[in-house]
Amino acid sequence: MADTKSEIRRRIRAILDDEESLVIELPKVMTEAGNFDTAFQAAEAERKKEKNTVKKAVITNLISRIHWDSNRFEEAEKEARKSAEKKKLPNPVKAYAYCMIGAINLRREEYAQTEANCKKALALIDEKEDAVLVHVLNLIGVVHYLKGKYSLALEYHKLHKEVSERTGNKTQLIRAVGNLAITLFRLGRSEEAIEYLMQAREIGIELGDKISLGYTMNNLASYHTGTGEPKKVIAEAKEALRIFKEIGHKWMFTDCHLNFAKAYLEQGENDTAAKHAAKALSYAEEMDQKTNVPRAHELLGKILSAQNNPVAGTHFRKSIELFESMPSDGDPEGVEFVMLAYGKYLLGQDEPGGKEYLEKAARILKKRPPTIQVKHARKELSGLLESIPKKLFPAREEEVVWIEQDRDNLRKILEITKAINSEKETEKVLELILDTAIETSGAERGFIAFFENSHWKYETQRNFVGDIESEPDYPTIREIVTDVMSNGTVLTAGNIAESESAGRIITTPPRTLKGVFTFPLAIKEKLFGAVYLDSRFVVTDIPPETIDFLVTLMEQVALIIDKAQLYEEVRTLSEKLGEKLEETRSELEKKQHELEQRYSYKNIIGKGAKMQKLFLLLDKVVETELPVYISGDSGTGKELIAKAIHYNGTRKKKHFVALNCAAIPESLLESELFGHEKGAFTGADATKKGLFEIAGGGTFFMDEIGNMSATMQQKLLRVLQEKTIRRIGGKKSIAVNARIISASNIDPRQLVDDGSLREDLFYRLNVLTINLPPLRERVEDIPLLVEHFWEKATGVSPESSQEEKGKFLNLLMNYDWPGNIRELENEIYRVASIGEKVFDTEYLSKHILKGPPGEQVSISTERVSLKDLEELFNEKQKSLILAALKQAKGNKAKAAKILDIPRTSLINKIKKHQVFYAEVSP
Repeated sequence: MADTKSEIRRRIRAILDDEESLVIELPKVMTEAGNFDTAFQAAEAERKKEKNTVKKAVITNLISRIHWDSNRFEEAEKEARKSAEKKKLPNPVKAYAYCMIGAINLRREEYAQTEANCKKALALIDEKEDAVLVHVLNLIGVVHYLKGKYSLALEYHKLHKEVSERTGNKTQLIRAVGNLAITLFRLGRSEEAIEYLMQAREIGIELGDKISLGYTMNNLASYHTGTGEPKKVIAEAKEALRIFKEIGHKWMFTDCHLNFAKAYLEQGENDTAAKHAAKALSYAEEMDQKTNVPRAHELLGKILSAQNNPVAGTHFRKSIELFESMPSDGDPEGVEFVMLAYGKYLLGQDEPGGKEYLEKAARILKKRPPTIQVKHARKELSGLLESIPKKLFPAREEEVVWIEQDRDNLRKILEITKAINSEKETEKVLELILDTAIETSGAERGFIAFFENSHWKYETQRNFVGDIESEPDYPTIREIVTDVMSNGTVLTAGNIAESESAGRIITTPPRTLKGVFTFPLAIKEKLFGAVYLDSRFVVTDIPPETIDFLVTLMEQVALIIDKAQLYEEVRTLSEKLGEKLEETRSELEKKQHELEQRYSYKNIIGKGAKMQKLFLLLDKVVETELPVYISGDSGTGKELIAKAIHYNGTRKKKHFVALNCAAIPESLLESELFGHEKGAFTGADATKKGLFEIAGGGTFFMDEIGNMSATMQQKLLRVLQEKTIRRIGGKKSIAVNARIISASNIDPRQLVDDGSLREDLFYRLNVLTINLPPLRERVEDIPLLVEHFWEKATGVSPESSQEEKGKFLNLLMNYDWPGNIRELENEIYRVASIGEKVFDTEYLSKHILKGPPGEQVSISTERVSLKDLEELFNEKQKSLILAALKQAKGNKAKAAKILDIPRTSLINKIKKHQVFYAEVSP
């Protein structure tokens, strides 16, 4: 094996270095004793050694081919795509890679994908690049043959043979000749077919090309099956199977055993035939051969029928079911023969049922080319139909065929339009339309053009390399499209050189075009575009019924394009709206994040023992959904703690709603809490949601709960018990789901004792209790708070010495702060606003400078009169207002909130003290 591997490596290297070929054909490197595994190891070794990118890609394509011949299709596709999708490779290398992907599609019986990839390959090459062209021509001819387009297949096989002969490539010539033979056989030209098969056999023997010789022997066996010569079939199938086993080409085992089964059945050796049919079925199912599985079931049905075995019907039905499930432009190739066999089988048991299947077979056979097999089937069918009463045939055969043809065309149009309508984006709709037109017509390339503002716009194209306007035949293409658009007529010139209609349009003979099809797109006689298709390599004459089908399809396509374009306009507007909504959503998420950061209780300032104890309690509180009651003096930060609970809990993505019960008049409080319906009272011009609904899923914070009247407390208690509210003027109950946090600046038990808070409501609200310490009980936190408020007010740290800072903080820490943190914050804002960026005690309020009793601080020996105190008070008010306005950037509502006074009061004080925001501007 080592010597064989070395020889294959030597041959690969010679082709790369000496011949400088962009394609390495497998038979050229396979030795007589070699097999695919040896070839793979040799190629892999050479690829690892190779440094040149192009040569490495050529070896990669060879490895893909080896995997393909070894039935390792996933590995084959993976290797081929490396070359197909790699940038800056020569077009022929990429074309061969697409050809290999098409070959993989073919083995998977994905004919549409095979054809599409072949046409991608053709677009990348021209007639001078014969080394790649022969492979592509071979494959595209085969796929057209398998799709039943025998005339088109014949054109590609003829060109394949011509190019192979021109280049002296006998390896490809044997394939071209063999494919010509089976295509001619399908077209009923049997004498020409056998001549080509014998020629292929001779070339295969001469070359020692095992792969091609194996295929040729199998084709000969298939041919002699059709001519009714079972002994020749057996001999040729044995030779084919021997070759395929020797090279490890398991894929073809199925075909060989199918030929054996047919031959032995013909000779009456039913048991032997059954064994081969069973083997064929096993191999076909193992390798997922979608075409051969129903053929194996068909043969088993025939064999078991000959043995009078009732299981025969099961195999016939399974075969028909599998054939009909296969994707096809019409009736799947071969289904007519199963229907004939099954109908014949049923005649003795169920005459109407047998007649139904025989009639179906007759309709399909009528449309098939007159091959030997088709002629034999028609003859047998004719005799069977004559034995059936004529009353079972209400319509003449010719009428039935045309009805079936029309029905098939209608079905295909409906399927295609349904598929196209399922797409909403205009670009994808146009791609589907163009792909369908290319596949149906057999053309190689195409585009859809729209005429807008006196200019052509080439919206979608397939298999044009580069700009359409740079094509060598662009002047001819433009003449054709312009004429079709001007006259609204269809141009079909499968053979452009012989077309009179094309000749009247074209002023300059095309350089490469062989066939052209162009269809106008119009709605209510308004022309707006055209679908253009062409072929550069072969003529593509298609039957009139296909032209009619395409014309009908294009009428539907015009409506679909119009609808898609309208949808595209709507989609574009929707996308713009979506972008705006996304911006809004992003902004809301940003604000949500800012809120979560701002109200993270970890950012609440305090390192003293009481605050650390509070933080431990908050850790537990935020993880629950239970009601919380916050108790603390005014200015201790009750709402800040409530927000910290909300923005650190599970409800942080929902609303936080706050209400100061003392600030809302009794007459309005119920509407604020529960909302109202339109017309519920005078002035209720629209339905309004209450705060309970707005807070749905979030948190509802009610401050100064003790200021709520007994009547409202009773209504609130009912809401907490039933978890529903009813709007004022409303009839239906609305479920609410908000976490309740309540607060007061008086101990809630004292409120209960005083009768200000219902005891039963207290127990509902006071499930978890948080008591906030006054600032006088946490003086150790004052330095931290001062630094925080100073930086918040100025954006910088103070420029004070340690002595100044110590003196300043000492005064603050010796004051009892009845207004708590809010008072401290306002004091620092005041000093920061009117001071000189330092902790200057001169600007502290007089009552702070006095200090606690017995420790008064004097800054003047002069006595202070009542008038002086009034002036100091006014000065302090003005300073505080200026500080608040600066922090709020001139916004009076925000400044009022900072000072904790109503906005109207702030406006009155601004007028009284003649405060101007410009006074604090830079």
